[in-house]
Amino acid sequence: MAKLISIFLIFISYTAIANNHQNIKTSDLFNIIQKSSYGSLILSMAKLKAKRLGVSLVDIIEYGSSSRMDTNYLRKISSSKLGPKIEYEKKFKITLNQKNSTIYAALDLVHELTHFLYKNEQNPYSEKFVMKKYIKDAIEGPGGEIEAYISECRVAKEINVFKNKDLCKGIDEGSSRARFRLTRQYYELGDHYYAFINELGPRFNHREFRFISKKQSQFVSSVWELPYPLAMLRQFKSLKKRVCENNRSLKQRRLASLLIDDPEC
Repeated sequence: MAKLISIFLIFISYTAIANNHQNIKTSDLFNIIQKSSYGSLILSMAKLKAKRLGVSLVDIIEYGSSSRMDTNYLRKISSSKLGPKIEYEKKFKITLNQKNSTIYAALDLVHELTHFLYKNEQNPYSEKFVMKKYIKDAIEGPGGEIEAYISECRVAKEINVFKNKDLCKGIDEGSSRARFRLTRQYYELGDHYYAFINELGPRFNHREFRFISKKQSQFVSSVWELPYPLAMLRQFKSLKKRVCENNRSLKQRRLASLLIDDPEC
């Protein structure tokens, strides 16, 4: 069995550490979600996943300035008969906006639990961690923003809370036309359209993102306070920068042979 000898990276997180909450009780959020049949299913599945990970769902829920789901990667160097090797451990954290009312915090929790259950977060150290796939998966992939919003709408309808009624219209019933409309809306960039194109850089063709438009965005990342395509682009670059910094640390420790060759570093 491999023996842990060192940890060079504590975590790569998609957001900052949250503050403690003031008035919201997680148990109250669970009670609200359980009033919805779909919400009950999401909550039960999330509790089972947390249990498989060796934690309680309550333990990974925190409160802060915005709602988000973080995936944290720990990279460990372990020894074996064949020499040192790299192992990865994935941890999750859900943060809810502490300024929300209890009912809207419950809907936010449904949204983040959908990410927790279904989103296949890419290991930022992997050679498969590429910009185009990262942005598209974050928005329209399994457990991405679109699916999370649909989950939120379904629960809102079942508990008779009309949050963003126009945006939720038809989505909770599984309408493919409504889902297509929602997809287009998540790619709206408004005044940030040209910033997105410029930050993609010359190696990438913005036409590969066929839904991007100059329409004013109705969906904005609460973490980056930007439309999702640009927010996810900057998030990708932030993660890649941290990966490169940690890779340089490994090289300084003469462990470069363990690394995947990354031309972007």
